[in-house]
Amino acid sequence: MLSWVVLAPVAWAVDFQVSPPKISFERNFEQAQLLVTAVDATGAIGPRADDLTTRATFVSSNPAVVTVTPAGRLLGVGNGDAQITVAVEGHQKTIEVHVEGIQPDPPINFIEQVLPILYKAGCNGGACHASQHGKGGFTLSVMGYDPAADRQAILRDRMQRRVNLLNPADSLVLKKPTMAMPHGGGKRLEVGSNDYNILQAWIARGAPESKPDTRKVTKLMVTPASRIGQPGMKQQLQVQALYSDGKTRDVTAWARFDSMDEGVLNVSSAGVVSAIGKGQAPIMVRYEGQAEIAMVVIPFGESVNLADWKNNNFVDELASAKFRELGIAPSGLCDDATFLRRAYFDAIGTQPT
Repeated sequence: MLSWVVLAPVAWAVDFQVSPPKISFERNFEQAQLLVTAVDATGAIGPRADDLTTRATFVSSNPAVVTVTPAGRLLGVGNGDAQITVAVEGHQKTIEVHVEGIQPDPPINFIEQVLPILYKAGCNGGACHASQHGKGGFTLSVMGYDPAADRQAILRDRMQRRVNLLNPADSLVLKKPTMAMPHGGGKRLEVGSNDYNILQAWIARGAPESKPDTRKVTKLMVTPASRIGQPGMKQQLQVQALYSDGKTRDVTAWARFDSMDEGVLNVSSAGVVSAIGKGQAPIMVRYEGQAEIAMVVIPFGESVNLADWKNNNFVDELASAKFRELGIAPSGLCDDATFLRRAYFDAIGTQPT
């Protein structure tokens, strides 16, 4: 028994999968989030699979081509090929990374690269510059629905004070969110960060508008789409955008994450979900007008006894599956009066009269 306890963690540590298995970047400032997930004996990933991303270590074979953070976030910085070594408790896997299209003076797509930064930072939210009268005389469209008006507000409004085409670093749109100047919205951007560099490069190129045929996001794909765990669990989310040209792109760095039940789940701006309670709750993920959810279940118990439960129809089958998933037992049968009272509250929000 003692030898089994010692050997089990070693066998478990070998069993993991890195997603995606290979990555290609085609321009400056592109990022991708790695997921490291435990697999079962068959090599499959189930809804209860442990996320090992926060426990793994990541090393780039060539930081001049691609860098990687301790959280598994990749950034392409130079043309070429490199490998990322992912280690969990001494066991390693390697993924290939190809980077091309890196330029010293890169073109920036306003809709695809600039607006997501403003949305992620909350600049074009209803409580900030997208409120009815804006903030500090600066008004943006809600969630960037009107890119042309937003660019006009940034570039031309208030006598062009928000951008400095000759000295981009001196632009208000960079100085205020970094708190180099007083900003009522607080610090929203770090000097030298990838997002800061994107905005600075856009201004340096003359703050151009996007081309009329700029591709659009048609769908978001969140991984994992569902997860069953325990209180204290952490899960890194990965977000892919499907574009109108059929290509996909990792947009985890610029997606917006919100917990729909903060009594059950918290989620960081980087997409790390933390289970703080029990129950079922979705994480809402938004990017460029699209939205998707990741459903997380934290069971109330390890098992549930449904010996007295009988499935009379397909609704009962779905209910019993949910009872087992949540680890809760159904309540006993109620009388007709109680049933009607509950039905009234569920349907119209008031009790019978």
